[in-house]
Amino acid sequence: MAIKEIFQKFLGKDKEMSKAEKEESIRKVIEKRRKTPNERELEHRLEGKRQEMINEQLRKM
Repeated sequence: MAIKEIFQKFLGKDKEMSKAEKEESIRKVIEKRRKTPNERELEHRLEGKRQEMINEQLRKM
């Protein structure tokens, strides 16, 4: 393989990755906009409790 072909191959993968990352960030923004402030607060509290449970289980080990 020529160096030029190798660079093209890697650049193509980089473009695919950056496209996927952009789609992911857009998806997250859209999800946040759909939720009401109450839903976001509830989700935040549930995530905190979930993290507390995980930490408690790790301490028991």
